[in-house]
Amino acid sequence: MLRPPGSTRDFNEEVARAIHATLSEILGEHSLRALYGYLKDHYDIGSEEIPYRLPAVIRVLEEMFGAVGATAIGSDVAKKLYGNLGLRFIERSNHTLEDYLKDALKLLQ
Repeated sequence: MLRPPGSTRDFNEEVARAIHATLSEILGEHSLRALYGYLKDHYDIGSEEIPYRLPAVIRVLEEMFGAVGATAIGSDVAKKLYGNLGLRFIERSNHTLEDYLKDALKLLQ
């Protein structure tokens, strides 16, 4: 089990890992590389920058998968992140990925 991140940077690295793992499971490595290429080419977002540019990434996911699909992906990312951090995940119908991340930070304090 991981120790709670000691800094915002550590937390963002955990978020990046959870996003990568979840998208890899959902899309497969080939499609994930295509998504990363699209983010880089059209939004100048490298894979390591995703946690810092989350609103733009979520917009892209909404364009690709619709609002419901992007919300489901966000929930899956949150489940993975909470598990990696040793936190109890409770799914909430009105929560976005950003809401889950804010909640996780509060729980870690």
